[in-house]
Amino acid sequence: MSTANHQNPEHLNVITPAKIDWQTDDTGNMVPVSGEFGDVYFSHADGLAETRHVFLEHNQLPERLAHLAPKQCFTIAELGFGTGLNLLATWQLWRQLRETNPQLATARLHFITTEKFPIPLADLTQILALWGERAPELMAFIEPLLAAYPPLVAGCHRLSFSYDNLTVDMWLGDAAESLSKLALDHSNQHTPCIDAWFLDGFAPSCNSTLWADSIFGQMQRLSRPHTTAATYSCAGIVKRGLREHGFQIKKVRGFGRKREMLTAIMTNAESSDLTSDNKSCDNKSCDNKSHDAKQETTYSTFDYTVVIGAGVSGLLTAWSLANRDITVTLLDKSAPLAGASGNPRALLAPKMTPLHHVDEHLHTIGYLHSSRLYRDLNQTAVQLNTAPVLELTGALDLLIKANIGTEQIADYPDEMATTLSHEQAQVTSSLKEQDLSENLYLPQSGLVNPQALKNTILTHPLIHFQQLEVNEINETEQQVRIEGIDGNRNTVTMTADNVVICAAFESHQLDQRIFDCRKIRGQLSWFTPRRSN
Repeated sequence: MSTANHQNPEHLNVITPAKIDWQTDDTGNMVPVSGEFGDVYFSHADGLAETRHVFLEHNQLPERLAHLAPKQCFTIAELGFGTGLNLLATWQLWRQLRETNPQLATARLHFITTEKFPIPLADLTQILALWGERAPELMAFIEPLLAAYPPLVAGCHRLSFSYDNLTVDMWLGDAAESLSKLALDHSNQHTPCIDAWFLDGFAPSCNSTLWADSIFGQMQRLSRPHTTAATYSCAGIVKRGLREHGFQIKKVRGFGRKREMLTAIMTNAESSDLTSDNKSCDNKSCDNKSHDAKQETTYSTFDYTVVIGAGVSGLLTAWSLANRDITVTLLDKSAPLAGASGNPRALLAPKMTPLHHVDEHLHTIGYLHSSRLYRDLNQTAVQLNTAPVLELTGALDLLIKANIGTEQIADYPDEMATTLSHEQAQVTSSLKEQDLSENLYLPQSGLVNPQALKNTILTHPLIHFQQLEVNEINETEQQVRIEGIDGNRNTVTMTADNVVICAAFESHQLDQRIFDCRKIRGQLSWFTPRRSN
């Protein structure tokens, strides 16, 4: 990353990495301290025990998560990701509960976290290695978290741990701005609500921005009646902010040197017309008699989806749905990968943008997510003893028609995007005559093997492929009806809860509401190099 932007945190949408100092805690262990704010990332007494006491126990997570219904999703929002210790402890609890409560096999945990000054990967690796020594039970969670940890660029980075039905949305940037982008979808009254808040910013005396009215206003907007919150802080600014934005608060016993801490429950949510969907959000720390009543479970789920089009888009849509325990029938008029997706290889590389646009640039954020997804699919392919889905080759762009120059590339973290020297570019590309001084090198880019992707995805037990040329789709209030002709020229009719159309330029023919894409003829050439003797 360029020194200029690193020294100018006010530069729009440029992330300033945290500066880590070290101190000795009460037990003689080295612990990290924020260089920006001079505050500890966790208690000197025992950070893991503090997390469990403040955030897990006083949001009643063991009880609430254990009583989730099948396919129910519980959402936690955290202010201040820090070292990730809260996520790790929550993840461990979630896995333990799923092992002992069979109905949680299809329930989901959604963890939303924000961080303006994220810890660089090298520092985070050092910090969590120390926790791995002190609490070996966390190593099973530390390793996949570090493997998925994103480059430090602004925006929302979705980390999917599908084997544990856990989704982590890591928002890098100003917390109030990040929370404001969590839109309320009024077409489905149950999706926008936060069930529990972890208020874990640095002390208000050190950093007041995470305790500002704008933060509490977003909390009120995103909370439902009976949403809970917990924080180690009893500062006046915290108590006033919670009270003035619909929360009923109570002081309870703190952890370690902290005599008291705060718990809170939402009693006046902006979304107060929404029906609670959580049976178990009983907050025994708050004296709210109406909350003692059993809450009715009214959330909706769907079980069966048809995906039309079995190219890369359709395959990955089916995979995403199946990993949410939704049965999928994948339809194509001929076969999977019969169209342009059937090319021998696909290049995973984005069209880059200047860094200050990156948080809203679909190409870049999507590229980072795709890279994580394909690396995960490689692990699945190893288990299946099949070819890898992604070959990490890196990609060299000579910037002939680019939206970005080498000075703007320098703003990015080097592990995401950098510029090679002329000599390095020559070695990498084997181009000896061309001027390669202007270039973009993407270390995480590579070649996707569509056939390996198809083979891996179609092994999922909830995905079934069927050849069908769809000619009509009709919607009712409850279902979608699909009609088509199968390979034997028989008319087939099926119904589903939902249909997703992934048929490229033919999508508009199936539903006129879909954008009519402009068709551009492409060409792909490939060859086998002849080895010289």
